[in-house]
Amino acid sequence: MSDSAILGVVLAVVALVIIVIILAASLYIVKTNQVAVIERFGKFHRMAKAGINVRIPIVDTIANRMSLRIQQMDRVISTITNDKVTVDLDVSVQYRVATSERIPSRSDGSADNREDSNLYRANYALTDVDEQIASYIFDAVRSTVPSKTLDDVFAEKDRIASEVNEQLSTTMQEYGYEIVRTLVTGVRPDGEVEAAMNRINAAERMRDAATAEAEAYKIGVIGKAQGDSEAKRLSGEGIAMQRRAIAEGLAEQRRVLQEAGVVNAEEVMLANQYFDTMLGVAGAGNTTTVFLPGGADGVGLIGEQIRTSILTAKAADGSVGVAGAAGPAGSIRTDSSAGITPKH
Repeated sequence: MSDSAILGVVLAVVALVIIVIILAASLYIVKTNQVAVIERFGKFHRMAKAGINVRIPIVDTIANRMSLRIQQMDRVISTITNDKVTVDLDVSVQYRVATSERIPSRSDGSADNREDSNLYRANYALTDVDEQIASYIFDAVRSTVPSKTLDDVFAEKDRIASEVNEQLSTTMQEYGYEIVRTLVTGVRPDGEVEAAMNRINAAERMRDAATAEAEAYKIGVIGKAQGDSEAKRLSGEGIAMQRRAIAEGLAEQRRVLQEAGVVNAEEVMLANQYFDTMLGVAGAGNTTTVFLPGGADGVGLIGEQIRTSILTAKAADGSVGVAGAAGPAGSIRTDSSAGITPKH
């Protein structure tokens, strides 16, 4: 092969390599939810959308790749409340580049390729986006919280977050950013203040518990008293009904005895009650003590009472007429027609 042929092959290979390099440098890929900022000779040229894009090597450069996803920034902000309490607020801000306008693939003079577009301001207006947004967050929080007491801060976290979100949205809109949401995730007062608040809460809970226990005890006592009162009332009514029934039975018994011609009906009834009582005492299995008269004449008195009761009971049957009482020696005088001879 001649020298000219070899030179031609070398030049062709070099040209091919240069073409491949140029093509490789001309093509670039932008990922989904990203925007590439293209500058031409150092001046803003256009915004490139997601996909394969073409540029002029050396002439066009990729100045930046901006994410269109929602980003979150967490900050702890110390401030003072209206009642002079130092408090730390945990604030989370979710933000993103405003993309309400169409993103073209070439420089066609559309909105996003103008120097007043949101994407343009988001890329060129702020040097350190996170720190500068954080400074606006601090300013918004410290202009809102000092007008509220500590209790209001705890009770109105959502309202504080809404006010901070409104202020940030108005401010950051000028720089091409959209504030999606602002959250106050924690309120932490000074340690001593927090301990005092815990003691106050504990005291309130103990007071509520004591009140509840006292109320429960009161309800229990009242219920028991009402139950006892009702039981006594019913018991009294039962006793009254029992006595009424006994009185009615005695009255009926007296009437029957009087109709039968018994003169001393009351004595007969007392005798019957006496014997019924004695039978009840004798028949009770747990009876261990019987009270008797303690004098020397007690036995004679008991016998006299028994004899008098028996004679009175017989008189009720019409077989004996009682004429007198016992004498000093215990004799009994009876009517001779009864056929009974007194014993001395």
